[in-house]
Amino acid sequence: MQRNIKNRALAIAVFAAFAVSAIAIQSTAALSGRLSADHYREHSYTMGTGSWTVELVNKQPGDLDVEVYDEAGNLLCEDTLADNFPMCTFRNRKTQEITIRVINASEARSARYLGIIE
Repeated sequence: MQRNIKNRALAIAVFAAFAVSAIAIQSTAALSGRLSADHYREHSYTMGTGSWTVELVNKQPGDLDVEVYDEAGNLLCEDTLADNFPMCTFRNRKTQEITIRVINASEARSARYLGIIE
């Protein structure tokens, strides 16, 4: 009986470790924040292979931009148009940590943003 309980505990521990590592790779992610005028914030996520789209909206009037970098610091995509709905798509060739830089390009207005990566 005691051995059976130990085997079950070991099996649960192995499964839990596998589940935690599987959760570490994002399939979608949400981001939000506030920015002062002419400031930026970075969000980092571990993303799997495939095509990904980053979409943001500034809930206040003003210019919001986005840049996405791979773990080596290479620019994967960007949207620097003068609008408050930045969006860009990139291809991730391997599972890696990506950094999303949200930039409040307005020199006079603060920004309040929401976004998703899918």
